[in-house]
Amino acid sequence: MKAIVEFRSTAFPPYEDEEEEINPGRWGKRLAEFLKIQFRDHGILTGDICFEDWGVALPLLGQEFSTLIGCGNSEQSDDSYLCFVSMTPSLSQKLFGKGNTRNSLAAMKAKLDQILSESPEISDILWSEANLIEGLWMIYASTPILPTVALPGKHALRYHVLVKN
Repeated sequence: MKAIVEFRSTAFPPYEDEEEEINPGRWGKRLAEFLKIQFRDHGILTGDICFEDWGVALPLLGQEFSTLIGCGNSEQSDDSYLCFVSMTPSLSQKLFGKGNTRNSLAAMKAKLDQILSESPEISDILWSEANLIEGLWMIYASTPILPTVALPGKHALRYHVLVKN
């Protein structure tokens, strides 16, 4: 499971050569640098910032599960950003029934929400969740931000669909 947050800010513009490290139209290093400092100030150790094809990854160290904060811009506008918290249990945690990330994910989501909410340069914070279902990330959100797929049925929900690489 992943927790996903979208927000607006003018504090994290791209570095001049950042798109060459990621992909054209993608950035997030300033946001990752900001979060690295904020997590440190909250007593959470982080690893080195890594570039991915979708944005920037910030690993969190010393957590119960392998934890990553993904950072990047949103295609909505130049001041829209996305972060996601991804927690993955180890094989031994899965085998011995210790692989439930729900409580740890909720705690990390609360910490990230606190960091974002305390920053006066960040606004319009919106959280959603995603589950991997048959190769697709199904994202449940209260407001349509990404293109949506409406599924028919008695309990029809709006899903944001991202194809998992």
